[in-house]
Amino acid sequence: MASCKFCGKKEPVMYCVCAECMDKLEHRTRWISVKEYLPYGGTVLATDGVTVITAPASSVTPAGAITHWMPLPEPPEEGETDE
Repeated sequence: MASCKFCGKKEPVMYCVCAECMDKLEHRTRWISVKEYLPYGGTVLATDGVTVITAPASSVTPAGAITHWMPLPEPPEEGETDE
C-alpha cells in the first residue's frame, strides 16, 4: 500500500494522492513548490518565479525550470460577465 504524497496517509492512492487530498488540491489557490508536491494530471498554472504559463502537469518536474504550480481556476459560467 502506498502513502499519499500530500498527507502521508497509507491507503490506496491515485496519482500519489489520496481521495481526500485530491479534492483539497483541486480547490487550492496558493502556489505549490515542486519540492513540496507535483501536480497529478491535466493542465496547471506554472511559474519559474518570473513568468506564469499554462503547462501540462506531466511537464512539471523537480528537475526543470518550473519552481511552483497551482491548479487552473474554474472557467466562468456561461453568460457570466464583468458588468
